[in-house]
Amino acid sequence: MKREQRREQLLRHARDVFAEKGYHAAKIDDIVAQASVARGTFYLHFDDKRRIFEELVDEFLSRISTAIVRIRIDDPASSPLSQLRDNVQRVLEVGLGDPGMTKILLKNAAGLDPDFDRKVRAFYRAIEELLALSLLNGQRMNLVRAGDRRVLGALSLGSIKEILLQSVEGRITASARTLTDHVMSFLAGGILTPGLLGDASGGARKERDDAPSAPPEAVHS
Repeated sequence: MKREQRREQLLRHARDVFAEKGYHAAKIDDIVAQASVARGTFYLHFDDKRRIFEELVDEFLSRISTAIVRIRIDDPASSPLSQLRDNVQRVLEVGLGDPGMTKILLKNAAGLDPDFDRKVRAFYRAIEELLALSLLNGQRMNLVRAGDRRVLGALSLGSIKEILLQSVEGRITASARTLTDHVMSFLAGGILTPGLLGDASGGARKERDDAPSAPPEAVHS
């Protein structure tokens, strides 16, 4: 087997071991056993367990970043909503297409060490900035409701992350296209039936109005 093929083999089996056991419980012996190679072969390609883990995560983050394309509001061939849908579907396809890495990123990548945490946070910050810019443009075009763009972005990103996690863990079974339909429907109208929010706030006001008033305080001369 050529050197590059052996390296890819080690990466593939390391992904499976990390996805199953988590970073801290996984051992180099587990990886070489899965790959059916000697321990010395591992060290010909990687310095240690952290290095192979970092390479796996870096490559996966790069694939996700490539799937997200900045929305162009002046694109005559595709509307902003169509571009948003394409972005969502591409991200879901990357995540569903590599369930092992999705599980690693969402469950095991955080808390490894301060340097690695900074890398993962920087990745999410870059996506959050892109989301905030897209939401700002959407608000200016009246495609996005008024509101704090950071909060709206967190809701959007959080929903996609949770959908991916539950999908790779087998709790949700649907194609990337079907999940994209659900995400777009959620983004378009939220989760509550239109009108309920006004009823809820009105009900809260009514409860306050119906509450017994406190007795007037005695007036002392």
